[in-house]
Amino acid sequence: MRIIIKKIAGFLAFLIFGFIGLCLIVFLFVSKGHSFDLSDDYRQVDGWTGIVFRDNWADQDFKRCFWGIRVSDCYSDFQEHMDFDRDSFEYKILSDRMDTRYVTQIVLSPDGKNILFVESIYRGTGVTDDEDVYYRVYEIEEDSFITIYEGFREFFRVDWKDTSPR
Repeated sequence: MRIIIKKIAGFLAFLIFGFIGLCLIVFLFVSKGHSFDLSDDYRQVDGWTGIVFRDNWADQDFKRCFWGIRVSDCYSDFQEHMDFDRDSFEYKILSDRMDTRYVTQIVLSPDGKNILFVESIYRGTGVTDDEDVYYRVYEIEEDSFITIYEGFREFFRVDWKDTSPR
């Protein structure tokens, strides 16, 4: 009987310490200000490995990974896409298919088949910078939208690098 009680106690201790460890990992990750995003929809996008998220305040670049985003090498040739042309091909395609008033950035993929765009949707709480930010790709040929990353108050600049073999 004592052996069974010791095994049960050991198993419970393992569960408790495992749960505490998992909570600590989650706290450390979230305390850095990045959301967990375990969806793998981004893998459906051709060339997704070339999408770069830049945090200008921290002067860091990030790439998409299975848990959300991770720090990446800095790209000296990063291009800003904040002031997009409302007469551009990309904007016209998006505006025909969705409400573009919340779109803040638009980037055409290197192969010209997809449009990466950022939507910042204000929650309406009266607090500044209170937005849910969605990083989405519109697949032109498939006529479909894919959210590649989302986060509360996660404001990044985006760029799309060509990762195809030469």
